[in-house]
Amino acid sequence: MRTFTNAWVLASLVAGLWSCSSSSSTIPGTGAASGGASGNTGRGGAGTAGVSAGAGGSAVGVGQCRSIADCSATGIVTCVLPGETAISPTVGCTGPMCATGVEEAPVGDGLPCMTNSDCPSSTLGVGDAKLCSAGKCTECTTGSDCPAFAPLCVSDVAQFGVSFTHCVQCTQASDCPASTPRCVGTSCAECSVEADCAVGVCSQNQCVPGCSVQNPCRDPLLQCSDVEQRCVGIPCSASSPCPKNGTCNGGSCTRTACAADTDCSGFCVNQLCQDALGTCVTLMFPS
Repeated sequence: MRTFTNAWVLASLVAGLWSCSSSSSTIPGTGAASGGASGNTGRGGAGTAGVSAGAGGSAVGVGQCRSIADCSATGIVTCVLPGETAISPTVGCTGPMCATGVEEAPVGDGLPCMTNSDCPSSTLGVGDAKLCSAGKCTECTTGSDCPAFAPLCVSDVAQFGVSFTHCVQCTQASDCPASTPRCVGTSCAECSVEADCAVGVCSQNQCVPGCSVQNPCRDPLLQCSDVEQRCVGIPCSASSPCPKNGTCNGGSCTRTACAADTDCSGFCVNQLCQDALGTCVTLMFPS
């Protein structure tokens, strides 16, 4: 049994949203939003930041940052690297059933009834408490009440302790087919992190090209791999070193790690050397 609350969603998001570039809302190196293939994202606006001095560096101006500590705004904020754009991810349901709102109690759940005709029903197949069971409307009592694309009848607790049952695609990865092997929320998806994609990047739980000739890598330390369809470090060697703020690791350039501006030929932003300061962004969540 799972409990869906705003606090749980926000806490989980804050903990994992920027943990790695592959699961963030930007395609690393391109500056392009990874949510571009979907209209269910909200574009972040510049947050307000006071003038403060970063570690080992000069003061930053309004909207600039070396880390999230330089950003102050109402809502959830982050410090975005130079050249990147933050797009808020979809919160909650991310699979093909999202339009039905199945992560919430089905429409009409708990209404008194005598027969099924007393309960709401639609052509969506899920999301309505269309069955009359024990005098109350419910979406399902067993999996046989659910459609083939959402075959599991599970019990959940919504906000305010309201319990209900509804039809879902999955509760664990083993419930999902090989084509969409990840269980994200209660929907089967192609990917949840970039490592799930043989090529491309994970955007809105789908593997899509992370760069192309038309959408090149903006970071000068990266180049677009035709094979991997994502930005990878440019080749380097002892005789062909990386550009400034880059470190040669295993024959490829990566951003130099830092603790202060003095470690860089520029600025230390989110513990990586950059040519410019980052930007404070307030994440906007889909309603």
